Amino acid sequence: MIRTNIRIAGIEYSSTIDWYGKVAIVFFLSGCNFRCIYCHNYGLFRGSSGKPMSFEEIIKIIKDNSIVSNAIIFTGGEPTLQGDSLIQLCRRIKEEISDMPIMIDTNGSRPDILYKLMDEKLIDRVALDVKHRLRPNYYEDIVRVNSNYYVDKIFVSMKWAKHYGIPLEIRTTVVPGVNDDPLVIDDIVRIIKNYVDDFILQQCIMEYCSDVGLRDLKSVEYREMKMLGQLAKRYLPRVYIKTLENGFEEITNCLLLLTQ
Repeated sequence: MIRTNIRIAGIEYSSTIDWYGKVAIVFFLSGCNFRCIYCHNYGLFRGSSGKPMSFEEIIKIIKDNSIVSNAIIFTGGEPTLQGDSLIQLCRRIKEEISDMPIMIDTNGSRPDILYKLMDEKLIDRVALDVKHRLRPNYYEDIVRVNSNYYVDKIFVSMKWAKHYGIPLEIRTTVVPGVNDDPLVIDDIVRIIKNYVDDFILQQCIMEYCSDVGLRDLKSVEYREMKMLGQLAKRYLPRVYIKTLENGFEEITNCLLLLTQ
């Protein structure tokens, strides 16, 4: 079946913080199979959010905006849930606007879709959110769905990116009392180190969390974010932190010892 539209819940026309070094037009696709406790886009959980847009409308928006933006990001929600529509849209974009690189921002739960996008050379970068230790019991506390199935899929997604040589950016949003323990970050980094090109630790802004019980908590402080980045730097060549205080910052030195 040939699809000619995709469900879009929002558009950001010139983001400078979602793809380092580029100005991106960001499309937020409807629907998500996770229910993350710290999600800021929880209005997109439902697949019925937003509205269908034709491929022609989307391509016109991209072309009209190309004087400002030089890259395209599909995020969500979870963009890979729109499967064939996403694949066919990326085909059309590559046919008509071949000089605009495309990034998929995903939770990694649909490696079958990522495989097709990579195999056809339709995407140029993947940003994958790793929420916690990639072990089911820990993951489930954040995503609020049965995670045994999904953790395995995330590993497959990382392996496909490695296989096809697609740059893989892994992001972890740091939430106080949830995944801010240095031992948690150390475990995440040990697991992803053979797949990741860029690792980003993001400071969670608590007031926007989907779980109202988190909204009164204080965000993890800048100095702790930097320390966690320095721990990750022991294993990875490129580590960044993203905070309200300093924006996007590369970590250039590491901590030699893991301390409690």
